[in-house]
Amino acid sequence: MSLPSATPLHATTPSETSKVGKRGTLVIPAKLRNRFGLKEGSLVIAEETPEGILLRPAIAVPTRVFT
Repeated sequence: MSLPSATPLHATTPSETSKVGKRGTLVIPAKLRNRFGLKEGSLVIAEETPEGILLRPAIAVPTRVFT
């Protein structure tokens, strides 16, 4: 019995092209911003992966510092 081979995520996920602007700004297409709830000022995490750069929505959790 053989296991089915895994399909890479990029093989099944539609992609869109963007251009890097001045100061490294990147415009995320509206379709993707809406799908992931990204609005102006939203935080994202940029990670280096073996396949390239991965952008993920980030959540900031307020913390209190006691001294």
